Amino acid sequence: MEVAGDGPTASKMALDGKNYTVLSWSPTVKAPSGKHYVISGYVNEENIVDRVETWLGENIMGDMHILATYTDRKDFSGVMAPSRIVQTRGGWPFFEVNVTTAMANPPNVATPVPLPSRAGAGGGGAPVAPRLL
Repeated sequence: MEVAGDGPTASKMALDGKNYTVLSWSPTVKAPSGKHYVISGYVNEENIVDRVETWLGENIMGDMHILATYTDRKDFSGVMAPSRIVQTRGGWPFFEVNVTTAMANPPNVATPVPLPSRAGAGGGGAPVAPRLL
């Protein structure tokens, strides 16, 4: 990913009673307003990402705050992973995942399927991005 400006930055911050190293960067893509997006990852004292946030241009809401939190870490047979992932958009719940199992480098992962193209069966069109509903 290309980074705009002077590249990633790191800063210290206390939030909700926890100390974080906040890693922030701006991809080269800009918001419709012309401002650079900023993506920030909050790394806790155990060097684990607890949250990621950014702002995204949205047709109705304008610049909308997006926050993903990763909590309730569990040991899944030697793999430490969050058992709860929550994303909010504009302060409202967008999706929540309760992880019940995790495995490092699973041998049974399905082969990725190519995205359909806009041109249909003949191909040649731009890929259609998946949409979250």
